Amino acid sequence: MPQGSMSARTVGPRRAIIYHQSSARLKKWRNAIRKTLLAESAEIIDGAVSVELDFILSPPKSTKLVRAVLDALEGPSVTNDSRVTSVRASKRYGDTEGVMIKMVLEE
Repeated sequence: MPQGSMSARTVGPRRAIIYHQSSARLKKWRNAIRKTLLAESAEIIDGAVSVELDFILSPPKSTKLVRAVLDALEGPSVTNDSRVTSVRASKRYGDTEGVMIKMVLEE
């Protein structure tokens, strides 16, 4: 799922408009992750946490998947995605796209 990026467009001499580009599918994907996390999470973590992500994709897909998932974790599972201290991510190809998320509270 493309995360999106900042872009700029010139509108005259020495003037530009900066805007955020994002995939139309991104918001739907993040919301699906949040909905699943809200249904399954017992409590919101407010501590250092490591995150393991195992993406299942149909080739080819975006490389900005980790950032999208960390944004989706904020709220339903962690107080702030800055609490994530390590991330291990892998991807494999399959017919049904998705992501398996494992979070471990660090001591």
